[in-house]
Amino acid sequence: RTGACGRSARVRHVATLARLVRGAGAAGTAGTLLPLLDLSRRLAAQKLLGGTEPGAHEALESLLDATLSSGLAPDAPEPGKLRMLALRCLASCFGLSGLGEALLPVVGQVVRTEAWAALWSADWPPPYTGKGPNPAAAAVLLNASVALRTARWQREHQGLLGAALAALRRAPQHEYVNLAVGNLLAIGGGKEDGKRTLQAQPPPPLRALAAALWNEELDTPEFCAFPAAWQPEPPRPGGGQDGGEGGGEQRRRPPRGPIP
Repeated sequence: RTGACGRSARVRHVATLARLVRGAGAAGTAGTLLPLLDLSRRLAAQKLLGGTEPGAHEALESLLDATLSSGLAPDAPEPGKLRMLALRCLASCFGLSGLGEALLPVVGQVVRTEAWAALWSADWPPPYTGKGPNPAAAAVLLNASVALRTARWQREHQGLLGAALAALRRAPQHEYVNLAVGNLLAIGGGKEDGKRTLQAQPPPPLRALAAALWNEELDTPEFCAFPAAWQPEPPRPGGGQDGGEGGGEQRRRPPRGPIP
């Protein structure tokens, strides 16, 4: 009913859902946790979380924390389905107004979990369908890389780039992974990052960017912001237009008058 009216979910409903998710996760009952995580994912996908009601952002934070804690728990029952729903919920939260940069530390913690490492510990067999936890994780990386391009703080860049390169080695042909790696390399990739990207044997567009980084072709002045903004003017031969100290005297400010 809330979705039909186009409004955000009420704060008390979101807070109640967060408590239910946390309780089901602590009990370890997959039959109860799966529909609750799916409801969280649907609310985020339809942009029904957050809003301007007092306490809306706190309720959203509580729900997202409960969803990720329960879905990415190492001993969670049916980990594939739970991880997929939790990561889909996180990826959809990037579509909520004003939350892109605020979610970057959350993604930085997610990529350091055991559940995230387990997603990429085995080869991801083709065909690359849109189902399962791995495509959901790729969507999280892509959305985070887009948010990072306009973020004021770049603290999570190295962690996200390392996670994206690890995913690229397992899924070198996946479009979302390629786009995420490309965004992160464009933000601040180095020569060694270009080498690791080339070792994954990605498609030609990403391979060209990685080769340019490896060959240091992007370090030339024309690719830098304001390349000569802070370069001092080189000294003129002879010290000035007339030679000696005459040029310096001509460029010196005239003395100010006495202050009354």
